[in-house]
Order: sequence, then C-alpha cells, then structure tokens
Amino acid sequence: MVKSQSFSSIIDSVERAIAELRRGQPVVITDGKKELIVSSVEAQSPKRGKVQVVVTGARVGKKGKAYLATIDATKLASFVGLTPPSSSRRRPGSTTGSKMDPGLRRDDELSLAALQLMKAAELLPACIVLKKSDTPIKVSVKAIAQYEEAVAYSLQEVCRAPLQLKHAGKAEIIGFRPASGGKEHYAIIVGKGLKSKAPLIRIHSSCYTGDLLDSLACDCGDQLHTALHKMQEEGGGIVLYLMQEGRGIGLVNKLRTYQLQEQGMDTVEANQTLGFDDDERLFLPAAEILKRLKIKRVRLLTNNPRKVSELERLGIKVEARVPHVMHAGSHRAGYMGTKSRKMGHIL
Repeated sequence: MVKSQSFSSIIDSVERAIAELRRGQPVVITDGKKELIVSSVEAQSPKRGKVQVVVTGARVGKKGKAYLATIDATKLASFVGLTPPSSSRRRPGSTTGSKMDPGLRRDDELSLAALQLMKAAELLPACIVLKKSDTPIKVSVKAIAQYEEAVAYSLQEVCRAPLQLKHAGKAEIIGFRPASGGKEHYAIIVGKGLKSKAPLIRIHSSCYTGDLLDSLACDCGDQLHTALHKMQEEGGGIVLYLMQEGRGIGLVNKLRTYQLQEQGMDTVEANQTLGFDDDERLFLPAAEILKRLKIKRVRLLTNNPRKVSELERLGIKVEARVPHVMHAGSHRAGYMGTKSRKMGHIL
C-alpha cells in the first residue's frame, strides 16, 4: 500500500507526465539507472525511415506485456491501431503472415511503465521511442506503478447535495475527489441506503453513450436506471458512479472500438486490437468510497463475478450477489453474448 505522505509526490509527477503526453510532448521514464524517452503515437507522425515503437502484447497477439518493434514510419498508424483495419479477419498489428512483420522482441519494465502511463492518460497504449529530447519532464517507473493506488487512496469527500430522481425519488449525491484534482467519482444515496447494515450496491462505470445518449449498443443506461428503481422499491441503496469510461479505456478509445465492431469484431476483440485488455477498470476507488461511508458489508447488484471477488479482496464483505440482467434486444444481443462467453458475466 502506498504511504499517505507519498500521495502528493507520486500523483504530481505522473500527472505532469500525463499532461505532457496528451499535448503531444515527450517524457522521460527512468528506473534510476536507465532512461526511456517516449511520446504518444497519437502526437507524433514521422514521415519516413524506421521507427521504434512499444506496443502491448494484446495488440500483437502475444502473451507478454510489452514489446518493442522497429517498423517503417509509413506503417506506424496501421500497426498501432490509429487507422482501422480494412478487414475484420486480421488484427492490423498482427505479425502472423503479415508483410509488416516488425521483428518483435519482449521488452523491459521501462517499456511496460510507458504503456501504463499511456493508459493512465487515456491514449492508445503504444508509444514512439525517441533517441533524444529537451523535455524536462521525468517520471519514475515506481511512481507510475503506484499512481492508480495513490489516486484511489487519496479520495476525499468534497460535497453533498440533495437530488430528486425520476427513477428513485428522493436521493443524495456525494462527490469524491482525489488529491490530484482529477476525475471525481460519485456516490448516489437512495432512500435509507446509508442506514442498512448491508445495503444494496451498484458499482456503475460511466458510459456517455449509454447513460446519456441512450445507445442501444450496450445495456449500461438500462442497468443504471433499473438499479435506481430497485433501490427505491426496497427503501434504499447506493450507486457508486465511477468515471471509468469504456471499461477504463476512455471515451475516445471506446469510440475507436465502435469503429472496429462495425467491421465485425466483438467488444473484447476490439479492445485487444487497440492494445487493451478486455477490462481495464479498477475497483479500488469503489472500495475506498465504501470505507469512507463506513460501509463494510454489501449486497452487490451485478452480473460480473469479478466485481464480487475484487471487493472481497479489497476488504468489503459481499453478502450476496444480486442478479441484474437486462433485456437483450436485437441491437445488443451480440454484446451481451460476448460478456457472457468471454468475460464471465452471469446472464
């Protein structure tokens, strides 16, 4: 566990690096002995010559976490997934039977840290390796490894406000902000949700397309509203609304997966094609918010066994898993089938 006195220094150094990467600047990653200078593939567009690029094992169909490739600059966009494939039958980064075989080699912890940093920045998990740079921004491998924990452990309540909800009646919303000043998470308290010894809880990851736009591609919006209604019916409950869009990959990357799904891939294949795991979410923020609300035992409204095991591992007793299955319909039947077959959801 990260020590509380280290929160600030860890978060500050990683947040500076994230800000630089998102505005197209390189950063230096160091383990104290070696250094790696990297830049986001979304910001750099070399026109010619050979380019060294770090990609995830998922991107190239390998079991290792990080791989270093040397490729022709003209093939960079398709290799890292910036441009969607012309066919859904082969991942654009696959080296099997491909003329763009880059001679992959498994790389070290500096490269792995670089990919973790790209994910934290909600950029594509791939980066260009530079030979030199004038950047003053340097971040350690250790800080990157501890960043997500530091953010979660530093969450503090910042405000409470009453709400009158269409699907739940009288409620209260509580905002929790990390020491980084970054994305807030929210607890929506329905009825007497805080007074129960084991309240009905829903951990809900933000879904802009489903929650706000009523997209038919997923069941997220239905799950949110149905959860609130169920809580009202039984007199109380709590929705933990976590800002982890697209199962933790960010909204822009989720839209990229939609491009791939339009070409025939399912949601898991699309994530992996971009270089992500099938689910990048962290449930430590949920456990920490529950602890700050002095809740030790819950009944969890979910079809995902991973949420149960993660909360248990993080010190929250799950007394029961309450099924939360939505109607599939023609638009989302494939999506829900994939969640069942490949992600272990109980539907």
